[in-house]
Amino acid sequence: MIITFEYFIIKIRLIIQNIKLYTIYNLIFFDYLLRV
Repeated sequence: MIITFEYFIIKIRLIIQNIKLYTIYNLIFFDYLLRV
């Protein structure tokens, strides 16, 4: 199975977006814990 370079880049972008979202949610949750 051959994976094209474009497909590879798209997958990496999706992973990076997921990491950013995950980090933002963690920060919001941590901030919420600190306030409570």
